[in-house]
Amino acid sequence: MGDHAEVSFFGTLLRVILGALGPLLDWMIAHQSVVTIAFAVLLGVYALGRYQLGIIARNTEELVIRRFEEFVREESDISPEALYRRIYPEWAESVKKWAWFVPHRFDLWPVPANERTVKGKIGFSPEWISDVLSRHGSNVVPEAGVSEREDERQ
Repeated sequence: MGDHAEVSFFGTLLRVILGALGPLLDWMIAHQSVVTIAFAVLLGVYALGRYQLGIIARNTEELVIRRFEEFVREESDISPEALYRRIYPEWAESVKKWAWFVPHRFDLWPVPANERTVKGKIGFSPEWISDVLSRHGSNVVPEAGVSEREDERQ
């Protein structure tokens, strides 16, 4: 009797909290397999979005390294900011080809893969490019004025 009273108390409390959505709880309890399948599909979509975001990040790193090497052969040095400005249009077009969707910034639902969404998710910026290049052992030319700021600190 004690267990039934607790379940009844919490069930009643939950229905009061849900208000007009209380019948939805009853439906979910009565149709658990449907709810399970819906959440499994949502989990699958989320996992696929995260996977596609990983593909975009990997392809972006490869694009940055490849273009950096090409530009260094042509110009001998290039700053992360200049590289960012030069590859951004190509990157923005490529993002749409690399994936269909990525998780929203709150990771609750999928959104179409476009440059604005992906840029926020992976942090694509001149600083990100600089980090990628330094991780891969490339000599990065600092932005104009950085050496002057370092001299002022010393």
